[in-house]
Amino acid sequence: MSIQRLMCCSLLIVSTCLAGVACSPTLEAQAQQAPQLQEGEPEGAFCGGIAAFQCAEGLVCVDDPNDGCDTNQGGADCGGICRKEKRRACTGREPGQRFISRDPNQCAVIRYFCEEGFEPFSNDCGCGCQKIKKACDYKDPTLTFVSKDPTQCLAITFLCPKGSVQFFNDCGCGCQQVDNACDYSDPTRSYISLDPGECTLINFLCAEGTPFFDRCGCGCQLSP
Repeated sequence: MSIQRLMCCSLLIVSTCLAGVACSPTLEAQAQQAPQLQEGEPEGAFCGGIAAFQCAEGLVCVDDPNDGCDTNQGGADCGGICRKEKRRACTGREPGQRFISRDPNQCAVIRYFCEEGFEPFSNDCGCGCQKIKKACDYKDPTLTFVSKDPTQCLAITFLCPKGSVQFFNDCGCGCQQVDNACDYSDPTRSYISLDPGECTLINFLCAEGTPFFDRCGCGCQLSP
């Protein structure tokens, strides 16, 4: 091929690029050139598109419902608008909550009732019934709190001095002074449960001694 012909081809390619027919920047170049929105820019600013415009910190890019571009319908390089990032104020593991549905959209159309002592709740994690919280009396002189966090109470172990018993409720856990308190250090007693409520649900046999069940719990009593 002659030098003259090569020069003609080069001029043709340059002319085509200048006319905007080809030679578009690469995706990597577009990303590098995409301007970042500055902190404090308002919600609703343009984002995305072929230039991949970014939203300011704390905002996310969502589809613009007012344009005709839909990525689900074959649209490519659709633009969007910046919206505040929605953060859920729940975890779905809050104590005292019983979920009927974990789909907020379904929660909007279903009807349900809660048993006595519970009330309905609905949040970003779903809906259901939660235990009605009673006012806590942290000034009760008969109560010594080990923790005021019911969730933490499930993970800790503690003993109460003679003349008091353990308590666990929605306000926390600790030791409560009582008359004729339970003596959990009695060597003649082997406890299966310290919860009288739980004792009503379990069956057990004693290899030694005889079964007992009272306000202190249940287990096996050895002969003195």
